[in-house]
Amino acid sequence: MPADRGEPPERDGAAGSDQPTGRPADQAGEPGQADQRPDDQAAPPEPPATSDGEPVPFDLLQAGGMLFAAGQSVARLGRQLATELSEVSNSLRAAQISPDVILRVAGELAAEILRFLRIDLVGMIIDAWAEWPVIREAAHRSAASPQATETLILGSHTSTVEYGREADILAGELLLSRTRIRLIVEFALAEVSIALRAGRLTRAHPGSGRVSLTLLVAERTIRQVERDLPLPASIPLGNGIPIPGLSRTTEPDAGRGGTAARRDDANPDPSAPVRPRPDPNGPPGDLADDGPAGPAGPDEPDEPPVG
Repeated sequence: MPADRGEPPERDGAAGSDQPTGRPADQAGEPGQADQRPDDQAAPPEPPATSDGEPVPFDLLQAGGMLFAAGQSVARLGRQLATELSEVSNSLRAAQISPDVILRVAGELAAEILRFLRIDLVGMIIDAWAEWPVIREAAHRSAASPQATETLILGSHTSTVEYGREADILAGELLLSRTRIRLIVEFALAEVSIALRAGRLTRAHPGSGRVSLTLLVAERTIRQVERDLPLPASIPLGNGIPIPGLSRTTEPDAGRGGTAARRDDANPDPSAPVRPRPDPNGPPGDLADDGPAGPAGPDEPDEPPVG
């Protein structure tokens, strides 16, 4: 992958192992090793495993908890991948990898997918909201009056978030296959409101909602579900989630990178007046006036009358 993508150190796993194990960079890998490379987001922490080597069950508000039943078997998902990803299996056969090793590699890819799916759905929603212009403008206003709390009624809306990564399958140092893993999540929420203070999201009232999740591997749909979203009535956000890029004094939250692609379809209040927007040509935090220009034009002050 290109160096400018900022990828973290590679993680290599031995074929047939549900948990990847590291090896020195100058040590040759065994045929059929799978190298998981994070792409659009930082790698999640490794989940603990049960006594039989299977990952512990997902939390209900994790993406995997919505997609798979508790105790989803790595081996069962691996067999599905070995069957459906024919181009991956064919590339391994062409490299004279035995069928048993191919099945173990598919199992390791399945284990990596289940680790990848330990993504918090509430965090996904908040990350998406933080990109809305109406919320960024409200955060700017609240930053100017840090003692005041502003509440926004977002109403009913949909928001779609996509996460992805790539998994490389290697024979020694030879790349046999690069497999794209994508997770597309669409939220449909009603009666939503949020609170902001000092330029940060401090509390969310998500209301009722449903979520649709689609897991794709090599552009094949592996799993797709739609379910009710069991969110609490009120979600406190501690000291608040900062809005990245709001101003020089508001730092992005390192734990919530803007690494996911987002598509939002929302109009929180169609009757609300248009508010000032950030000025792309001004200093950070500066606002542009989209209202009618004065006699001297939008960019020049009025000149006093002469004599």
